[in-house]
Amino acid sequence: MWACPACRRRLHRLQERGGLVWGCPACRGRAVSMAVLEHTFGAVELVQQLTEKARPDSPTAGRPCMVCHRPMVEVGVIADVYLPLEVCRRCRFVWFDAQELQDALNTSFSEVSERLARHRRPVITGHDAYSGFVEASEPEGFREWVLLILGLPVEDRAPERVRRPWVTWGLSILVVFISVLAWVYGEASVRMLGFIPAEAFRYGGLTWLTAFFLHGSLLHLVGNLYFLLLFGDNVEDALGPRRYAALILAATLAGNFLHWLGEPRSQVPLIGASGGISGILTFYVLRFPRARLKVLFWLWWRPVWVISLSVWLWFALWVAGQLLGALMQIAGVGSVSYLGHLGGVAAGTAFWLWERRR
Repeated sequence: MWACPACRRRLHRLQERGGLVWGCPACRGRAVSMAVLEHTFGAVELVQQLTEKARPDSPTAGRPCMVCHRPMVEVGVIADVYLPLEVCRRCRFVWFDAQELQDALNTSFSEVSERLARHRRPVITGHDAYSGFVEASEPEGFREWVLLILGLPVEDRAPERVRRPWVTWGLSILVVFISVLAWVYGEASVRMLGFIPAEAFRYGGLTWLTAFFLHGSLLHLVGNLYFLLLFGDNVEDALGPRRYAALILAATLAGNFLHWLGEPRSQVPLIGASGGISGILTFYVLRFPRARLKVLFWLWWRPVWVISLSVWLWFALWVAGQLLGALMQIAGVGSVSYLGHLGGVAAGTAFWLWERRR
């Protein structure tokens, strides 16, 4: 559980004005995500000021973020009153000392925001960055640099998560265990547990499920696990464990079904969790349309700059690549099941539509 940055007491989940906040019973401080400030409390101008002023060169406050434990930056916002607030740029949480949250929500920032807008540099920042497709960014720490250089996207302004993703963690451990065990037994395990279109219903159709847990190489395994952990925690948090597991099952079956229909090499086993993860990815994009991803842009095999993409743009580019790959797969070219990915996309979309109607 999170600890208070000021007095290190345990924070408690509270409801204030219909929004979820984390409160300290001792010092009466409050931790609030920028998403709750903006969308639940309607403090759009406050979030705009915080986002613009919380820059890498901002002075650190000395207090650690209650989520990632990195030093927060100190940001002074000005309106009817001056509020020295503390912000975690990575987690997008704001720390309010006693009474500061009430002061902020009862303060008008509109006039100040209009004055700032007249002098703002012509870049996409703050609240508008959610709707901008591309903006300049930078990695935060060595870990993000490594991931970006490896070609992996990194969450930027990740959605708020309030529950631990036990299903995601447990599934990841199970996938690692079974994949490594299959490597020990070699090709025979792939032939036995992989999904073979020409023998789709052997073992009573069990291979429609077992293929999810097998991976052909360490790179295949690590890549799938990364995307499962990247998107799965927020989707599990939004759906709850049972519906989240149902989404993975539906996406896996849909991916295998589309692969079964379109794959011309009917004797080649299909393995991997990509179909199920594609369903998770699709639901994430539809459920959190304002999320963003950092990627490293390369030019002539050299890393040039880091950009933050709207998750919608990233998803559109990814789907376009899957469609092109599916055409090649149908022609018998390549070893990746793009049809399996697209089946997962279809299941993720259908699941999101079903969730909206509930």
